[in-house]
Amino acid sequence: MLFIIIIFDFQFNKVMKLSELEKATFIINLAIVQHNIRSMKQKADKHNLLFRPHVKTHQSIEVARILQAEGIDKITVSSMDMCLGFIDMGFQDICIGILFNLNEIHRLNAIPENIKILICLDSVEVFQALDKSLKRTVSFYIKTDAGYRRSGLPVDDVSKFEQLIQVAESSKHLNFHGLLVHNGQMYHAKDSAEISHLHDDSLEQLHKLKSKLLNDIMLSIGDTPAISTTENFNGVNEIRPGNFVYYDLMQEKLGACTYEQIAIRLFAPIIGKYSERNELVIHAGAVHLSKEAIQIDGENCYGQVVAIHSKEGRKPLSNRLNVNRLSQEHGIIHTSSKEQQLMQYGDFLEIIPIHSCLTANLMLKNTHFTNWE
Repeated sequence: MLFIIIIFDFQFNKVMKLSELEKATFIINLAIVQHNIRSMKQKADKHNLLFRPHVKTHQSIEVARILQAEGIDKITVSSMDMCLGFIDMGFQDICIGILFNLNEIHRLNAIPENIKILICLDSVEVFQALDKSLKRTVSFYIKTDAGYRRSGLPVDDVSKFEQLIQVAESSKHLNFHGLLVHNGQMYHAKDSAEISHLHDDSLEQLHKLKSKLLNDIMLSIGDTPAISTTENFNGVNEIRPGNFVYYDLMQEKLGACTYEQIAIRLFAPIIGKYSERNELVIHAGAVHLSKEAIQIDGENCYGQVVAIHSKEGRKPLSNRLNVNRLSQEHGIIHTSSKEQQLMQYGDFLEIIPIHSCLTANLMLKNTHFTNWE
């Protein structure tokens, strides 16, 4: 099996074989990535939705090239750095999906006028500060909170939406574009049925808001679990999923994807074996996997082991093993004595991460692309 390594500045380095791996390494299957992108684009086309995928999950020129090859030219980013990086990759229609940071007005002004930039606001105060300092035209979404309670105007606070829309009418540089929602509460659902209920409830609240403002307001939604599972896009104009390019263990457990759609693995070397307590230690901790966990059988799980890789090849596990505990550099896995006998020092464990966005970001400097069977 061959891997193409991609380093942080997105330049090609070399071809590696599995036997050359030395440390924790993030592996991405480009064939699955392409399948996931095509499937999501087909869904967007089926429902006549604008497709503006979030690129914070991958931050990769290789995945960006697949997006471009599939005719996808609109993207969402989560920082000004990311925005500028993807402009360099050729994208000219970019939404910065996080609330705008006033300290970066000068960077926004430096972006050429031919690049379409969408920003997110939820404050008249920030709007007015921007309007005084902007030297170019920018469109803005009102960041809308439909239940996540992270950022954005609460969906039932109609007067604040009206204020922002009103001040935009006399602005020289800021054009009102619509409402942008990220329903992160979907990630706390038990299953796809609860996701469907939360999604439908969110759309109902948004419809009520739009009826009190302007019915033709653009509505953009952006959570992978609901977008992957629902066929209800009533009133939605644009979707911005990001995690779908890779998916992960959390998405599988939610019912948002199948095992075959998960395009990522973390390969982690075994550095400790403790038969007296039936535990293995791998050199992959919070700085590789993140501290995000899900509950499986009443225990925290930071990733699941699906195979062992040794010099003899890949040995699939009939039962997945959980990464049970993490410190900064260490991962601890409970095993049986029989499983311990299968695993030797220096073998690599093939792990499905909990959250692909976090692991991908942590592993940017040591990411490889391949196509596994």
